[in-house]
Amino acid sequence: MEVSIIILNYNGMEFADRCLESVLSSAYSDFEVIFVDNRSSDGSLEYVKKKFSSHSNLKLVINDKNYGFALGNNIGARQANGKYLVFLNIDTAVDSNWLTELVSVMDTYPSAGAAQCKLLLMDNPKLIDSAGHYMDWFGIAYVQGHAEEDRGQYSRITEVFGATGAALIIRRDIFKKLGGFDEDFFMLFEEDDLCWRIWIAGHKVLYIPQAVVFHKSGALRSKSGSYTNLFLSRRNRIISLLKNYDTRNLIRFLPVNVSLLFAITFFTENKSEYFKAFVKALLWVAQNARKILLKRRITQAMRVVSDEQLIKMGIIRKPHIKEMLRKGY
Repeated sequence: MEVSIIILNYNGMEFADRCLESVLSSAYSDFEVIFVDNRSSDGSLEYVKKKFSSHSNLKLVINDKNYGFALGNNIGARQANGKYLVFLNIDTAVDSNWLTELVSVMDTYPSAGAAQCKLLLMDNPKLIDSAGHYMDWFGIAYVQGHAEEDRGQYSRITEVFGATGAALIIRRDIFKKLGGFDEDFFMLFEEDDLCWRIWIAGHKVLYIPQAVVFHKSGALRSKSGSYTNLFLSRRNRIISLLKNYDTRNLIRFLPVNVSLLFAITFFTENKSEYFKAFVKALLWVAQNARKILLKRRITQAMRVVSDEQLIKMGIIRKPHIKEMLRKGY
């Protein structure tokens, strides 16, 4: 088996049919689909069972609760047989040649540990959803190309810091070696954390524009609520910096990161909600310091590429005030 496509579902009824129809119609044929359900309550699992059970390359994995993006996808990966793992959001639809292009590039570039498809907005395919991520010194991740008209400005295969988890391919042996997604993250920043560890371990992350996927951007995340998203995004970014930076750069950049997160409190509309999420994130990190330190030791033991190399290569970029203000944090 060449490719295992892992589709994580949580109440994705409105997207399931289009997603699976497009994936199962892919021109590339050597793949299996592992449909992981995170205890959906909207009938989507029953619908998939009824409509797609005749497909021999479709495997259902039914979880007993909602384990979130990170653990949910790791559970799916444990059932995979493919040389490559593809993590695909339920709120996507794929171009028929997407998988052919992904596999071709990964086979051609053995130094690539992972890669991302070109994501176009499902509601307006003339606009880009994502052409990969980059991260600044302070751990703030930015999506390249979001909401830009697709004029061919992102038409070349390029190295990026991070691949969007909505359509991400990774070599199964590398995923296993790195321990997969960090299961404490639940969701948000988990793909950036994984890609950072891929770079540290001496592999590259690519953006592959010939592999096209259409994405209903933010549709699933919005169901989690703003407070949950605020808490997880702040907490997970701090954890990732603690794990992945070497000691020198951790001392340089983590205090600035925390200070920025605190300062944003005074510029948000709902200051109380933001501040509560920020404090909760800091408390969680403090209470789980021993666990985070162990993960840091494991990550640093696998280090092949230095922070300075990643900064020199432009994989981790110098921050720009305008970009930070536009981002909002």
